[in-house]
Amino acid sequence: MVPEPRKQAAKGQKQILKENQETVVFYTCVAAVASGIYLATTWLMFWKEFSFKYQMLFGLTSVIYLSALALMKRFSRARFASDGGVVDAGVDLNMPNGMAEHLKDVILLVAMVQGAALLWNYFWFLLLLVSGMSE
Repeated sequence: MVPEPRKQAAKGQKQILKENQETVVFYTCVAAVASGIYLATTWLMFWKEFSFKYQMLFGLTSVIYLSALALMKRFSRARFASDGGVVDAGVDLNMPNGMAEHLKDVILLVAMVQGAALLWNYFWFLLLLVSGMSE
């Protein structure tokens, strides 16, 4: 006998708020660590090759990171009642097939491109995949 599929339990506003905060912190750390590794490696090993072109590409990735993280923070902005309770936790950033999933994918793609660009500079062209991710 096949068990009947159960409806997924709804999450409370406090749980959504907590998970949203954890998600934003995690992806902020991903962006910071990827950028830190790229900058440290570039400054220590490839300083002579770190031309204006690659500085601009690093600046572009920084803008992409900051934009995606700012949107995630804006989506997850919570509203509180006068007694301190959570009225609205904002958009659930961990909802499958939500807008936040695209932002998280963009952050991960940019982090992978930064890491790969340390091996071969032509990996920067993979940033063009961001425009093709919109389906």
